[in-house]
Amino acid sequence: MYDTRTVRNSIRYLYRGAIHEHGYAQETVSALLREVDCKALAAVFRKAARRVYAFETRGRHPLSLLYRGQDLFGQRAVRIYEDVDAFTSGLPSASHALEVWMKEDGNLVTAACVRTHYDPGDYDTEYREIQGYPWGCGLELKLEALTENLRQMCAPRISGNVSLRGT
Repeated sequence: MYDTRTVRNSIRYLYRGAIHEHGYAQETVSALLREVDCKALAAVFRKAARRVYAFETRGRHPLSLLYRGQDLFGQRAVRIYEDVDAFTSGLPSASHALEVWMKEDGNLVTAACVRTHYDPGDYDTEYREIQGYPWGCGLELKLEALTENLRQMCAPRISGNVSLRGT
């Protein structure tokens, strides 16, 4: 359900794991954690969370195949980080990424995702497979980039001249 305490504990645990997994200094991790507003994140996560499927196809054309496979996590989740490690350009284009998702219960999970774009936006496919907890699954998690992602997720959204931050 993304309450502040659960989000804070999960984020802290993830960041502190970087000390052992990637040799981050304790001071660096503490400084980066101070930049994360967990109360705001919890509110954003409640609105942004969605069901994540093992396989999904979608497109804008009337004859596009719309399909969703098995619910991957069994609950809603929000993607907090993505590391694209392979990409092909052209039509179609394809990419492979490792994604970090926070599930509603606060658990973090990494999923490998293969995306194919046929005329981007007109027809897309995504295949995901669970890899495990972010540390130990081959993910090169950069805390600075994650912190910026989290800060951007909390940035006020502007629609015309009206700020939607508090809504």
